[in-house]
Amino acid sequence: MSAGLALPLVGWIAVAVTLGLTVMVAADPQGGLARLDHRPELLGQVMAGRYAAQALLAFAAAVTAHAGFLLALLLSFALASFVDALVHARAGHRHRPHTVAGIASLAGAALLLTAQH
Repeated sequence: MSAGLALPLVGWIAVAVTLGLTVMVAADPQGGLARLDHRPELLGQVMAGRYAAQALLAFAAAVTAHAGFLLALLLSFALASFVDALVHARAGHRHRPHTVAGIASLAGAALLLTAQH
């Protein structure tokens, strides 16, 4: 299989799997986490791993200086931050740190778009 075909194919498979996991956990948070063998008491350690993965993606975006990749990364950071803010707000908890992170990510995306034109 050529790289021209393999790259998008692998990308779309990753999208499908990730969206499937998203729907599973969103529809039934406790059941979804159990099916994925995630333990609530280990959430802090799991989040540390997720933040490390995001840092690696940010590093790759910085090193490659690919505007589209960086834009997608910043928008994904904004989405994650705003979803966290909404979840916390609905539960009656502080949401400001998450909201601020989402706004900062959107500001970075806007700056990138402005610099591109």
